[in-house]
Amino acid sequence: MSTATWPSPALPDLRDTPPLRWGIAGAGAIAHDWVRALHAHTSQRVHAVAARDSARAAAFAGAHGIPRSYGSYAALADDAAVDIVYVATTTEHHLGTALQLIAAGKHVLVEKPLGCTAAEARQIAAAARQSGVYARENIWTLDLPHTRVIERVIGDGAIGEVQVVEADFSVAFDPIESARVFAPSIGAGALLDVGIYPLSFAQRLVGPPLETRTVGALTDQGVDRRAVVVSRHADDALSISTTALDIDRPNLATIVGSRGRIDVRTDFYCPASFDLVADGRTRTWHPDPAIAGRDGLCHTAVAAAADIHAGRTAEIALTASIGVLETIDEARRQLQVTAVL
Repeated sequence: MSTATWPSPALPDLRDTPPLRWGIAGAGAIAHDWVRALHAHTSQRVHAVAARDSARAAAFAGAHGIPRSYGSYAALADDAAVDIVYVATTTEHHLGTALQLIAAGKHVLVEKPLGCTAAEARQIAAAARQSGVYARENIWTLDLPHTRVIERVIGDGAIGEVQVVEADFSVAFDPIESARVFAPSIGAGALLDVGIYPLSFAQRLVGPPLETRTVGALTDQGVDRRAVVVSRHADDALSISTTALDIDRPNLATIVGSRGRIDVRTDFYCPASFDLVADGRTRTWHPDPAIAGRDGLCHTAVAAAADIHAGRTAEIALTASIGVLETIDEARRQLQVTAVL
């Protein structure tokens, strides 16, 4: 790798990628952030939103200048003017909503996790293949510029062979204001809600695990509230993914290679700076300051639009998403999570 320049993130252009006509299933906080980011930074536009409460859908549409709103996901599925739907329901409804939309011929971008379990994710992937539509998980960290640049830096050999990937996503959620992350029956828990980010990040860089060991702690209701997942990957690379619902940490990530390392600064899952420490010097890469925090959600939407316009499937991404959920399934088994999904 040249020491004078950084490699390109190799992402589709946010403004030049031709727009699709988007729908949104769900009108919660993540949907608000997603559509705001999409309209602020891309040429993609949302044409319809649906929620189980028609008044809530109408209010959401009014707040974001969306032409149509519906009080059911079935009505959204029947809208011939919608090409693709962002599924932003709570986790336990991802499977049913995605399958309903796929059956209607809609492409789908499903908010993470793709399903509550790997088995659910496989059902979505199989339905998309059978119907010939595009389906992908919105694990947006993997499409952020700093993640893509890190991949290329590693590929160029700047830190040698990757030995260890360590990443953390821990947040002290308020148990009342954020009750959904503690609720036993709706796909709650640290691993599915926020632990999926460090696990996905690690597996993107070193591949699926060959073996995994998990330790942690549960809530009184049997939900995983803290977990440390240690995995061995090909060539004996290790990953250490930590997560929690009840403590705040800086949410850093470090990739250690045989002759250097990469330190991702705070909140690695959002647009972030990183330091490349190699060859006796430290160099720092910085993201576009105009796209910070959850505005980074726009990148995966544009990546999906570019794929669809080019006739590409999301098979590789789906396989990776299923693999991460297999790791989470096993981690929950080792923790003896008793919450019913």
